[in-house]
Amino acid sequence: TGVELWRTYFDNGNVSGNWIAATNLNILPDGNIIHGWGDNVALVQGGTGLIMKTNKLPSGARRRTALTSNMSRSRPMARSS
Repeated sequence: TGVELWRTYFDNGNVSGNWIAATNLNILPDGNIIHGWGDNVALVQGGTGLIMKTNKLPSGARRRTALTSNMSRSRPMARSS
């Protein structure tokens, strides 16, 4: 019907300074909602909008290891003529 049942604020970019470029919302078979934004995820009770659990997701950034450290210092190969 388009009637608002509840409203839950997950992050306020004006307050936190976070820039939220993308969000993802999934409705589970039990009616609860998984909502992901930035590197955050929340489990929300579908009937009330109550945030039941939150967690941070890994950034996916590569950790600096001996291998990547050596790769960053490598020099380009000389061209053969």
